[in-house]
Formats: sequence, structure tokens, C-alpha cells
Amino acid sequence: MNFRYLILAAAALLGGLSACGGGGSGASVSSGSAAAIPAALPIVVSPASLSFLGLGAGISQTVSASEGNYSGAFSASSATCPGIATIALQPGSTTVFVVTPAGAGSCSFLVSDSFGQSKAIPITVTTTAVGGT
Repeated sequence: MNFRYLILAAAALLGGLSACGGGGSGASVSSGSAAAIPAALPIVVSPASLSFLGLGAGISQTVSASEGNYSGAFSASSATCPGIATIALQPGSTTVFVVTPAGAGSCSFLVSDSFGQSKAIPITVTTTAVGGT
């Protein structure tokens, strides 16, 4: 839930924002019409999911994140992926993540913006033993 947008929308519906200046000026600022509030658009990740057939940095894949009306950095949580995969921002980027498979299993990473919106990226890592044991 993006509370910043909710607060701004409620203020616009109530007839604007007002503020009093501190000190002795007593100045106030008021808006009599609803201000244009950018819509909270969803985070989009590409690709939407990842699948790996092996382990290690040699087969890492990248995921890019974007969001309309948002130009800030994204972050990722790997709470459900210990031992399965790691995720980190690509050096020099605020929107591209490198995902590296570490062990067999399935999990999801959460990519988030600074307003608390998030998008899950399902990850599946499969390993196969060849030759029996």
C-alpha cells in the first residue's frame, strides 16, 4: 500500500493543503483546487520469472525493474531464497538486478520501490546429477 499517494489524494479531496509559516510572519499557503497527483503505477519486472538449469555465476541472469511516475532506486529482498539464489543490483545500476543460482529449489524475490510497493519474481533452480550417484 502506498500511503504517500493516499495522503496526497485525501488532502486534494478535502480542498487542498494548507501550511502556516513559523516565526512571526503568519503566512499561509492554500490550494483551492485539487492538485494533480501522479497515479501509483505498478512495478514491472522483465523477465517476470527466472528458471535456471544449474548453479553458479556463469549462468546468472538479469532482471530489470521499472515503474511509471517513479525515477528512484529499487531494492530487492531475498528472505525466501537462502541457499537457492542470490540477488544484487548490477554495479552502477538502480534498476537492474543480477540473479545467481546457488542451490536447487524454488523461491521468490521481492523488488520494491521507496514507497513500499513491491513485485515478486518467482525463481526456480533445477540441478540434475548425470551418471547415477
